[in-house]
Amino acid sequence: MPSFIIEREVDFDPEEFWSECSDREREEISLISIREGYTSGEKAFITTSYREEEIAKLILDIWQNKDFMTVQMVDSLREELRNKRVL
Repeated sequence: MPSFIIEREVDFDPEEFWSECSDREREEISLISIREGYTSGEKAFITTSYREEEIAKLILDIWQNKDFMTVQMVDSLREELRNKRVL
């Protein structure tokens, strides 16, 4: 990993930086932030009801446990939701 020597302080506005990023760049920064432990990603969804809050929790639970899920489990879940006309 390269090392950088900064001889002076860099001052920037995070909101201005964020507004200049493309959607792809914002997604990449967000994923890196979660992966590196700077944020948990728990507020990745803006919910307006209890139902939405529970859906967001379920999605986050699935994501956090993705390493334990098989493709068959994902396909089964998707098929069940399609059969119930949710997807």
